[in-house]
Amino acid sequence: MLQVPEKSDYFSMFEIPRKLWIEMGGLEKKFLQLSWKLHPDNYVNATPEEREISLRRSSELNDAYRTLREPVARVEYLLAIEGARVEGRNKQQAPPELLEEVFELNESLDELREAKTSAGDTTALKHN
Repeated sequence: MLQVPEKSDYFSMFEIPRKLWIEMGGLEKKFLQLSWKLHPDNYVNATPEEREISLRRSSELNDAYRTLREPVARVEYLLAIEGARVEGRNKQQAPPELLEEVFELNESLDELREAKTSAGDTTALKHN
């Protein structure tokens, strides 16, 4: 019988922490394991309900993998699930840990740009 875990976010689906930067090798390995386990071909002789669950969960898994492997989609998703509405405003507030991580990443990018510029690299990253 196909076991259906409770509906969860994409990060917990892959058993990884909710972070901006994730280890891609681990994500891919877990995706392949879950894909094989949930693949509809494994449920050809199962009940119609189990085949439907397999198809739905397999589709959810693919959506989750596509979202988490793409940095921009991952950030947008993380903000969507971690963001909280500020009362009386239509603005979303990101959690402090996420903002701190973004700040640190921006500092690292600035340092990289400075190093490339001071080394005379004409292909230095442009600051947007």
